[in-house]
Amino acid sequence: MKSKKVLIIPILLTAFISLTLLFWTGPGQAAAPEPKGKLTYAPSTGTFSYRKAIDPHTGVGAEQTTINTLLFDSLIAKDPRGREIPAMAESWTIGPNWAYYEFKLRKGIKFHNGDPFTANDAKFSIERAMREDLMFIWGAELRRHVDRVETMGDYQLRVYLKAPYPAFPVRLFNNLMMVPKNYIEKVGDAGFAAKPVGAGPFQIMDFKHDDYVRVKAVRNHYRKTPHVDEVHFKIAEEPATRLAMLKTGEADMIMLNALHIPEVRKDPNLRIIWSQHTYVTTMVFQDLARPNEPSPFHDERVRKAASLAIDRVGICKNVLNDQTEPWGSFLAPYNSGFDPKRKPDPYNPELAKKLLAEAGYPNGFKTTFTTGSGSKMPFDILTAQLNEVGIKAEFVVLEHGVWRKKHTLGELLGSWAPVGRTMPEVVETWKKLNSAEAKDIPKAAKEYEDLLFKKGFRTPLWSVHVPYAVNKRVESYDPVSGLIFPIRFEYIKLRN
Repeated sequence: MKSKKVLIIPILLTAFISLTLLFWTGPGQAAAPEPKGKLTYAPSTGTFSYRKAIDPHTGVGAEQTTINTLLFDSLIAKDPRGREIPAMAESWTIGPNWAYYEFKLRKGIKFHNGDPFTANDAKFSIERAMREDLMFIWGAELRRHVDRVETMGDYQLRVYLKAPYPAFPVRLFNNLMMVPKNYIEKVGDAGFAAKPVGAGPFQIMDFKHDDYVRVKAVRNHYRKTPHVDEVHFKIAEEPATRLAMLKTGEADMIMLNALHIPEVRKDPNLRIIWSQHTYVTTMVFQDLARPNEPSPFHDERVRKAASLAIDRVGICKNVLNDQTEPWGSFLAPYNSGFDPKRKPDPYNPELAKKLLAEAGYPNGFKTTFTTGSGSKMPFDILTAQLNEVGIKAEFVVLEHGVWRKKHTLGELLGSWAPVGRTMPEVVETWKKLNSAEAKDIPKAAKEYEDLLFKKGFRTPLWSVHVPYAVNKRVESYDPVSGLIFPIRFEYIKLRN
């Protein structure tokens, strides 16, 4: 029997709810030391994932996160542990039955052009992000969930909802940035994108599209005066080029390709800083979306055998250069409901063979794994380990755009659409999680994860960490867990 319905897929761990309600006024702002020095950062991809120069409400992906959080600010920020904390909003609450979000805004904040930040700017920013013509990546989601936005005085805002929206704080902190209403109405969308004005810890000096961005520290920023006076964001898409820039001092910090981790570790002048738990790679047994079609994977013992066949520890340590760690949960440590007692399945090929024999496959069977191009999965190792226990696997690698489209449309068995149709309990439990009151979210998240394990159509393999490399000029940097692209550059310290 041949099955063609297994999928290897990553899940962004930050997609799970980590809603935290905090009431915080921030530390008193003592006289801040004068910013010093220049930091050059070389990312792995173009920064201009904007449809209009530098306009956060035209963003199309995660790549613009760093520029967004350098130049702009939002109602909510994140700390290094990935927890949501107050920023331009001092506090926020959720109305009964998810009727609304209400924000108490911080007084005394000014945009880089001197305009004061008020509730009118916050209302304008949210409504602007919802404009269809700007094609903001989260615009459609906002339009589905947000009914209307109302000001309640100069420093209070209420966002009325059409449906529960626990993802709203996540959208705010690095994508839905606050922008100055009066300035944009004066210069227009094109003028704003050409000369962006925000309220972030750095302000624009100049930029060249798809080449570089230069920013300068904002003195006495309400949250923190940056340690570094200037940040130069220099795009270098080739991994070897970035590493060479780091070694020669042309760059002080880079996004590091996993293949170069051993080389950096051997260099006494360089070191690695990790963004922890950005996503979890899982194995999906797509056949379960078609319960009426025969498949070995309908048997729980076969799915368990496939999991036991994979040497997670060996692959993470010897193949993926410690960029990953074996993982037994669908949640990250910063997610509500995370259970540290969940452990990954051990490597046990003998037990895997025994389970296959008990399930009626003493001689194994053939199957096909489907994934998208660009994946860094060690296909040869996985193939060999699965084949060792009798699961004769081959990998079909689709062009990433084709894979993504098929997955989104539900044309690949096991994508969320067919699972929703064939596993309504999963959908209902997800809805319950999304509509839970804040105090009930940890319990609801755990119930949802328990159900994923019970249904058995997905099993975790490893959690992925993203490496940045720095030279000796960088004294310290504490990145935000769960993010691929670095933020909080105001906290980076350089050595004298």
